[in-house]
Amino acid sequence: FKVLAKDPVKNKFDWDVSNLPSSNKYELKVEATDGITPASKINRIFIDNTAPKVNIEILNSREFKNNFTFTANGFASDDFSGVEYIEYSLDETHWFKAIMTSGYLGKNATFRIKHPFNLEDGDYKLSYRSVDVAGNISQIKSEDIRVDTTAPRVGSFVLTNGQINLYPESGKFVVPENTKLTIKLSMESDTSDVAIYLDGQVMPILKNNSSGLWETDLDSGKEGGFEIKVSAVDKLGNKMEGKRIGEIKVVKAGTVKEVLDSGAGKVISGASITAYVFDFDKQSYVPWPAESYGMQNPVVTDVKGNYTLLLPQGKYDLRIKADGFIKVKTTEFTIEEPKFINLDFSMQTQDGFRGFVDKILEKIMIFQ
Repeated sequence: FKVLAKDPVKNKFDWDVSNLPSSNKYELKVEATDGITPASKINRIFIDNTAPKVNIEILNSREFKNNFTFTANGFASDDFSGVEYIEYSLDETHWFKAIMTSGYLGKNATFRIKHPFNLEDGDYKLSYRSVDVAGNISQIKSEDIRVDTTAPRVGSFVLTNGQINLYPESGKFVVPENTKLTIKLSMESDTSDVAIYLDGQVMPILKNNSSGLWETDLDSGKEGGFEIKVSAVDKLGNKMEGKRIGEIKVVKAGTVKEVLDSGAGKVISGASITAYVFDFDKQSYVPWPAESYGMQNPVVTDVKGNYTLLLPQGKYDLRIKADGFIKVKTTEFTIEEPKFINLDFSMQTQDGFRGFVDKILEKIMIFQ
């Protein structure tokens, strides 16, 4: 027997049975006396110290807009006293009761959660638990959900030619006409679709799963300029429409022409322009290693006499040659950031004394 402490106010006796195994085969014998007459009574009791269990079905969605009704179904079980109710919460402080659809006070119960929420954007943890008739509380289970009402945003973007990143000049990317470029966009991870608009024309763009960037190739087109705009939509349908992210200024391509007595220059097709970069270790100019940047050196003029040459930071000179013409060499110049060279060059035919000397120098390989 165990002497029970009495609550003198409520005339109540407490007995801790938390260390006893769960069972319905207990008998409780109570003996008491008023000092004159003893009394006793035997009651059959059950003790339930086993917590119930609860689970929720796989959620149809874990991402929502700010005004949404969260709906989920689940089931709970209790091996002894039976399931009394199920609760759910977003902060584990304020709990709401779920709707029990079957099995109230039984060993197996089903329930439904259907609750309207109005939440700010962010990540939340939906917690739920079950309680049995004896007051035992199950282990708290949780599901991560996200609320997102913000349109997808552009993290950053780069414009490249070959393997060289371009930088804007006074807020604009300056590129020669008819130049092949690649644009790469960093978008938020839940972005599902992106469109690029160049001069009002939509360009297809795809996500590179290796880099996670959205990429497309484009042609600068004719001389002039245009804005780069982006539209995007995320998995929840949030949209960003026509956001301006940059501007391209298209300038005239560099040209190689023949110098005529009349002053009118005829374009030279097939002329080669070689870039020489200053090697500080060798203290001399050496051919710029274009292959390291996925490009070519020298570059050759097309049928219009135009050329495209992009150089990274460095100290350079250019050397131009074409069959039947006297070679041209520029003065040295320095580039602080990657830049397209669009200088025009004039070449004289190998006539007269200068042409004679030039041919001699070619033969003895003095000119480089």
